[in-house]
Amino acid sequence: MADQNEATVESQAVNSNDDEPLVSPRDHILINRLKFNELKIEQVLTPKAIPPPLQRVLSVITPPEPVLSGIKPPLSRSAWLRFLLTHLPILHWMWTYKAQYLFRDIIAGISVAMLHVPQGLAYGLLAGLDPVYGLYTSFVPVIMYSIFGTSKHLSIGTFAVVSLLIRNSVKSVLIGKGLDYCTSLNHRLAVVVLEDGSNITCNDLKVQIAVSLAFTSGLIMVVMGLLKMGFVTLLLSDPLISGYTTASAVLVISSQLSQIFGLSFQINSLSVWFPGLLSFPRTVVEVFIEVFQWPKYVNTATFVASLISFFILIVLDIVNNKLIARIKICCCLYSSQNKKCHTSKRFPFPLRIPIALVLVVFSIGVSSAIDYEHRWNGTVVGTVATRPEFMLASLPNAVLIAIVSFVISVSVADLLAKKYKYTVNSSQELIAYGVSNVIGSLFSSYCATGSISRSGFQASAGGKTQLTSLISSIVVCVVLISLVSLFRALPQAVLGVIVCMGLFGMFKQFKDIVRYFRLSFADLLAWIVVFVATLLLGVDLGLITGVVFSLLLVLIRTALPYSAVLGQVPGTEIFRNITHFDKVFHCHEESSGVHIVDVIPQTAEHSDTGTSGAGSAEHSAGGPLHTIVIDCAPMGFIDAVGVKTLTQIVDDFGNAGIQVMIAAMTKENRDMLDRSGFYKKFGKEWLFPTLQDAVELAKSGSSLLQIQEAIEMPPIGHGTADMG
Repeated sequence: MADQNEATVESQAVNSNDDEPLVSPRDHILINRLKFNELKIEQVLTPKAIPPPLQRVLSVITPPEPVLSGIKPPLSRSAWLRFLLTHLPILHWMWTYKAQYLFRDIIAGISVAMLHVPQGLAYGLLAGLDPVYGLYTSFVPVIMYSIFGTSKHLSIGTFAVVSLLIRNSVKSVLIGKGLDYCTSLNHRLAVVVLEDGSNITCNDLKVQIAVSLAFTSGLIMVVMGLLKMGFVTLLLSDPLISGYTTASAVLVISSQLSQIFGLSFQINSLSVWFPGLLSFPRTVVEVFIEVFQWPKYVNTATFVASLISFFILIVLDIVNNKLIARIKICCCLYSSQNKKCHTSKRFPFPLRIPIALVLVVFSIGVSSAIDYEHRWNGTVVGTVATRPEFMLASLPNAVLIAIVSFVISVSVADLLAKKYKYTVNSSQELIAYGVSNVIGSLFSSYCATGSISRSGFQASAGGKTQLTSLISSIVVCVVLISLVSLFRALPQAVLGVIVCMGLFGMFKQFKDIVRYFRLSFADLLAWIVVFVATLLLGVDLGLITGVVFSLLLVLIRTALPYSAVLGQVPGTEIFRNITHFDKVFHCHEESSGVHIVDVIPQTAEHSDTGTSGAGSAEHSAGGPLHTIVIDCAPMGFIDAVGVKTLTQIVDDFGNAGIQVMIAAMTKENRDMLDRSGFYKKFGKEWLFPTLQDAVELAKSGSSLLQIQEAIEMPPIGHGTADMG
């Protein structure tokens, strides 16, 4: 019978046109089952008892299962094997390594190393340290990540945003200790007397602070990884990361303007804890003032070297993308049976010109030939500093660096994993980043992070496994041992140009403004706020501002939920917003006296009395209103204030002679109502498992006694009830 009725409704709904009304659902059976409310469901299913308060408190403070599994030591042999394979991914990829990957990994490793060397020098200088410390960061941390990391293509090492964070953190520590003069490049070799009476130069002191930050942030990431705390990435949404990295790229480029033009001004910090406060507008203004007084402050030779470097990088990049990328290699597959080549394939040429390395080598040669440092008064890299000793650094800066480093690195790793169809373990990635920084700090490296540009280059160069990172670290080691003295004559302006060219690709993220404008105004607002805050307040305070603003948006959305009046689609059990569709059956307009909302209506929540809310609803529909049905399915949670508001709504409308039915409330929210005494005051008869159960009983104008009689029924399976 139900199948025939459903077929009739469906055929009539299909044959109807715009001039004919849809079939009324009141003429057909919508639910061919028994009527339920929560009271009857509990009688049939016998729900489990609510745990006592002490047990509920223990369940809240007890760490979740992923955290417990990370803390619990392995006891059995299989558990130890699983533990080793999880925390030492090198055992897995070395055991399953294929011989045909070796050539590609070697080529990709050498190619990535050629990118590591110039970027390491440039980003080391960006961090406020000697450039060689960027090479240290491109050596030991890379080896550690190839052992503990799960991404096949992530290239860990120096990164512009983290380098800028390191520089600001070091500056804040120096200012906090009253060593403001150590932040100036003119006092790199000035001697500082520490509290213990030891003497140290400003340059070595900055290195010690940077290394300490790497060690502390590494420990934080290791602990977070063991506790399975990869969920912290939820605090940084995609719009926030996009706006933050774009603004950071602008800040990095602005910080390189002094090197590109050969300027020597120094921006004094306005805050001890946030040295980047208003540094961007002040830097831009100072650069414009000194550039317009050319050649009083601008070093012409340095500026010419920067222009030539830009020209070389652009030309070689065009050669790579337009010429070499089109070269194909013809490869014949040899058949051992036929003793001849039976098929031929064309592969893209795997090598590219290492444009940054070519520029470095060319610049060193030209600088040495023309005596750039003395004859033209240019600034060069200089001598290599010695290895520093360990000292503690400030914890807040280390926490910020750890979170930013992890979020950027794991975002790149996830993106590449999805592209090449494999998975990465975010918790193990945390451990890998932490171990890389802890061990790397013992070898004078600062905080290492996954690079967006190098990782994409490593994947496009044909790298297949983590062996690529091992080979690149070997090449960097050879450079450190035998070639590092050659970098003394390298102009710093060339490194500034390399930094700027490496960040131009991040400006493509400005396209996200258009995308977020189409998708969500809230995401667009978050992008703009974090972008502007980072430019004006610095990379540290800007990120904090962005996170706080994102959380504020979540609170606003939670406090101001979306609410709508629902209507029923004729002939179905589907309810939709009556303002979005024309042919939606409005129960109240059809003289049923039922008003359906999908959450608590704002008019009822903020009205002084239930009579005013009832009167407005009755006036708008033009008929007698006797029942309001609240669809609580979208309600994620309800707290004490929400229970109080719901109680007031039921009381106010009850005093006005209007009954309130609650539908589709989750188990957690029903338990909250039980603990608050809601059931003792109103009973469970007004709670229904589905919206359809509540609406069908409400249409009949049933009172409490009629509802109790309507749901009296035999046990499930002994019969059905007609709700038409």
